[in-house]
Amino acid sequence: SCKIFVFLVKKWYNQTMKTSSIASQSVPAPQIPQVKSLPAVQPVVPIAKSATVQPNPAAFRSAPTTSSSAALRLPAPEEMNAQIEQTPVQHMQTQHQRVRGFLQRQNSSLDLFKDMIDQGLQHKDLDLLPDVAVDQKSEYSRSLDDDTREVLQGLKNLSPEDLQAKKAAAYQHPEVLRDKPKAIAEGYYGSKQHKQYGALVSKLTAGIISAEEAMAMNPSGGLPGPGMNEVPLLGRFDSVARHAMRHDATGFLLTRFGVGPGYGTPTTLLGMDKDNPLAGQWLGILREVGTASVLPDIAGVGAPKEWA
Repeated sequence: SCKIFVFLVKKWYNQTMKTSSIASQSVPAPQIPQVKSLPAVQPVVPIAKSATVQPNPAAFRSAPTTSSSAALRLPAPEEMNAQIEQTPVQHMQTQHQRVRGFLQRQNSSLDLFKDMIDQGLQHKDLDLLPDVAVDQKSEYSRSLDDDTREVLQGLKNLSPEDLQAKKAAAYQHPEVLRDKPKAIAEGYYGSKQHKQYGALVSKLTAGIISAEEAMAMNPSGGLPGPGMNEVPLLGRFDSVARHAMRHDATGFLLTRFGVGPGYGTPTTLLGMDKDNPLAGQWLGILREVGTASVLPDIAGVGAPKEWA
């Protein structure tokens, strides 16, 4: 019986081991890989665009400067007068020359004084105008402002006595005695065209020579041709008519008063003396063809003013 018990135990043991071996040879169950835990996702915060920094004017006004933190203070009139009285005369003269030099450079076309000139000047008022350097330009490039500048510069250098003497001589010039009867007979004296000439002379002289005086001093002024001998058909062209106005006005001012550019400026190979009526003809006409001069209005111009 003891042998039988041992036999049964061995058989059970072998059967158990065999079952375990078969179980170990079967397909193992799939293993689920372990995933490492990821860190918690943080919420995305949108990045705000950088705003453009705007200057703060108040900050600049309130910020102290490097030189001084005191507020700007204008001196009282009494203080300014005291400073002026204590300023050396030589220093003030130097500053005055600098201002005049600035005006000479900036006022080449009399822009700063246009209103005053258009309203008319007395001869004594010319001292208010600065001395300006006169550029010698040809008739082709010279404007009415250029003519005005040169004429006023010349009139400024005349004394009141010289101006009145030249006016008296202009009224009695031989050409007046020669042309006036024919101008009256042909209806040109005091006509619309003649008034246009007078208005231009008045503009060039800022009214120092009135339009009425200019017509009486030059009975044929503004007529294309020598004296009252009009060149046929030329006056029908606007460009020629405008040139005749400017040519006669500047020539009259030079030959009677010694001021202005005259009939022509000898700046070209064909240039003639500026007191020669043949000077500046072709370039003046070409100028008017290219850029028409704006002549002054004749409204308010009266009859020629006779010599008293």
